[in-house]
Amino acid sequence: MADDRIHALPAVRRRLGNPFARALLRFVARDDGCGNRLTNAIRYYLDPTDDLCWRCRLAGRMVGHTLRRSSDLFGVGEDDIRNGLRETVFLRGLQNVLGGSLATVSLCPRS
Repeated sequence: MADDRIHALPAVRRRLGNPFARALLRFVARDDGCGNRLTNAIRYYLDPTDDLCWRCRLAGRMVGHTLRRSSDLFGVGEDDIRNGLRETVFLRGLQNVLGGSLATVSLCPRS
């Protein structure tokens, strides 16, 4: 199982490194009139009845899709991810990883 996760990391890097994924990540990581879009997107993923602007709802759908795909890829249950997102430390960690991914992939040279 651990070996599968190690082999999955290059796939994640390839997906985050393409220009389309970087543009989507920039869209999700922006601040707007609702506040921090990533925070709002995660809130929307946890509770889709929340009243947010269309951009935050779209970002929430994108984050939800990404988390569902990641849970399959890394062998973690989606319920575990949802429970983790309700914990401040896990939530901030995810925000830092996604924000750091945006900075990292924008600094990586294109192949």
